[in-house]
Amino acid sequence: MNGFPFEIKRATANPYESLTEHEILDKLEKSREHAEQGTYKDAAEVSRDKRAKYV
Repeated sequence: MNGFPFEIKRATANPYESLTEHEILDKLEKSREHAEQGTYKDAAEVSRDKRAKYV
């Protein structure tokens, strides 16, 4: 009961490592596909949900 409501893991990849142009374009394409499918959440919506649940 006195813990985090999610699992904590050490990152296996460096989030600050540079991406190649191909990797950036691939991520952008996936983002566009998610937007077209409606399978995304706006950052403001995610923040609002977290505040409502944990604050």
